[in-house]
Amino acid sequence: METPEITITRTVHAQRQRVWDMFTQAEHIQHWWGPNGFTNSISEMDVRVGGVWRYVMHGPDGTNYTNWIRYAELEAPARMAYAHGGDDPEHAEFHAEVTLQDLGDSTTQVTLRLLLASAEQRAKLVEFGAVQGGEQTLARLDAYVSATPAAQRFAISHSLTAPMAQVWQAWSEPERFAQWWGPAGCALEVKKMDFRSGGETHYAMVWPGVPPMWGKFVYGEIVPQQSIEFINSFSNEAGDITRAPFFDDWPLRVFNTVTFSEHDGQTTISLRGGPIQSTEAERSRFAENFESMAQGFGGTFAQLEAYLLQKK
Repeated sequence: METPEITITRTVHAQRQRVWDMFTQAEHIQHWWGPNGFTNSISEMDVRVGGVWRYVMHGPDGTNYTNWIRYAELEAPARMAYAHGGDDPEHAEFHAEVTLQDLGDSTTQVTLRLLLASAEQRAKLVEFGAVQGGEQTLARLDAYVSATPAAQRFAISHSLTAPMAQVWQAWSEPERFAQWWGPAGCALEVKKMDFRSGGETHYAMVWPGVPPMWGKFVYGEIVPQQSIEFINSFSNEAGDITRAPFFDDWPLRVFNTVTFSEHDGQTTISLRGGPIQSTEAERSRFAENFESMAQGFGGTFAQLEAYLLQKK
């Protein structure tokens, strides 16, 4: 008789603690949880035994699926067990556990087990596509967390004659951010700025005589006056992620980390970025354009410096 469970396993190219963080931090899990084409809106994520994660999963056809997860066991960074339900807040549809095995060499084996009430329930979930959905979910995790090869990561640094607090304000306050972000010669219109982990900035870069070019940030970890993580994408006016207007194979998502350091009245900002959830063609296209990116960011940071000098 077939065991009433579904087990999905994948080797993920990241250290175990990093993978654990992907499962337990809202600013990360929102980007990869669910099958291809699905997105998530998280209203609550309380990662502790007895705590609840509530979210709505948005299907590619526009259908919304209400979900909740209640954590039963947490053994960081190796294992978690939880109950999973939908519209009924008291009735669990199934129980599940995730185990993370350290394979060494910055790889982790992720095993997802759905523990079901009966063989009939298992058959229904398989028919619904639970196996393919789980495989796609773990593939999205791998694509999100896997490090982009060093040769395909962009890096640039710039020193500013301004104190850290002033530079941080320029990155974190919408009226200041609008004065300098973007290539030289463009004006920036900030439609929305929610500067917090899991928040978004949505903006338009505007040049005379041409349609605006929309973009967005989705923030990851933010450490005040130390670092900002954000995923940068092109978008449309509604905030949906779109392809870049200049290359069909430009990455849809670029994960960036900006760090800040202050010494003798100068603040140095260092930006590193690389594609995530990307194809090899997209990563190659990204790496081929480092020179133009250096020019673009150089112009952007020059605008920041000019803005800060005006504020003295």
